[in-house]
Amino acid sequence: MRRLILSLSALVLLTAGKPASTLEPELPALEAMLPELTRSLTPSAAEQAFGPPDQITGSGLIIYIYHVEQAHQVYLGFPGYAPITYAKLLTPSGELIEMPLRD
Repeated sequence: MRRLILSLSALVLLTAGKPASTLEPELPALEAMLPELTRSLTPSAAEQAFGPPDQITGSGLIIYIYHVEQAHQVYLGFPGYAPITYAKLLTPSGELIEMPLRD
């Protein structure tokens, strides 16, 4: 959780003061996704909340990959069309951070 907060803080600092035209267009904000990450989130609910994923992968699990601001990626793992089992943040440096799922 602490690493997630530090990553979010770094995102805010990196984008602060930059004109909107220099930011990546149309990419969702990581902070906007956090309230929707609940243990009851299903693939269809994820698509309703975040739009279609940028990539779908997985073998045994369905893994939705969303590209978010500042070259980060959010991985959502689902056992078929059942509720989510994990959410992870991949940073540009390759660090994979577990994201908390709310009840």
